[in-house]
Amino acid sequence: MSRDTASTNNPIIQGYIDSDARVDRQRRYNRMAQFRREVELEEARLRSEEEAAKKARAVQREAALAEAVGQQKIMQLREEKEIQRVRDDPELRDLRRALATAEVTRERAGQVVETKHKLVREREMSRAEDAKME
Repeated sequence: MSRDTASTNNPIIQGYIDSDARVDRQRRYNRMAQFRREVELEEARLRSEEEAAKKARAVQREAALAEAVGQQKIMQLREEKEIQRVRDDPELRDLRRALATAEVTRERAGQVVETKHKLVREREMSRAEDAKME
């Protein structure tokens, strides 16, 4: 009998062979499972890093936006202060009063001229009517 034939006929040897095959299959299965776990862990780590990077970019954008809004607010406050300073300036206040007075005076002068023109037309019409009656 050949050695291979004898070993397959011997149940103890066949049990060792089968056991070795099962152990090899289990080892392969365990190695594959370990490899899958490592791949999953690496993917999770990469996703986590990407999320952290996304959050950092969002925080940076928000900070830049807040800075821009803050700068706009500062500029707006400066403009409002300048406008208030101009309003409160006594010299400018006097000039505004003088301008308002000049506008009123000009309006009154226009009314006076209009009244004079109206009176002149009425006199001319009256003279024309008197001339017709004569």
